[in-house]
Amino acid sequence: QMQLSQLPNGLRIASQETYGQLCNFGLFIDAGSRIETKNTTGTTQLMELMAFKSTSRRSHEQMHMDIAEMGGSTMSFATRDLILYNIEVLRESLEPAMELLAETVLIPRLLDEEVEEMKMVMELQTEQL
Repeated sequence: QMQLSQLPNGLRIASQETYGQLCNFGLFIDAGSRIETKNTTGTTQLMELMAFKSTSRRSHEQMHMDIAEMGGSTMSFATRDLILYNIEVLRESLEPAMELLAETVLIPRLLDEEVEEMKMVMELQTEQL
C-alpha cells in the first residue's frame, strides 16, 4: 500500500514497502521543457543526460563505481512536466545511494567535456526524430 507523507521542508514522499532485496527510489522535479524559454531550450534534456555524472564530491567514474559496488543501476528521464532521477540498489545500500542521488541533483559539477559530450548525444537524438 502506498504511503504519502511530507517532510517539514515541504518535500513530498510516496513510499511502498516491497519486502524485496532491492529498493528503488527517485526524485521527481516539477520542471520540464514546458518552462524552457528561447534562451534555455534544451536545458531539460541536458539535465536528464547529465544525471549521475561528475559532482563536487566525486568524478563520473567514481560515481559509477560506487553505484556498481552497491549492486545498483540508475535511470533518468524528462518530459514536458518533470525530470526524474532514479536509482535502484540493494536494500542495505539505501542511505549511501540516497547521498549519490542528492549529489547528482544538488551539486552537479557540469564539467565542460561532459556537457559537450551530452550536447553531441542531444544532436544525435534530435537527428533520429
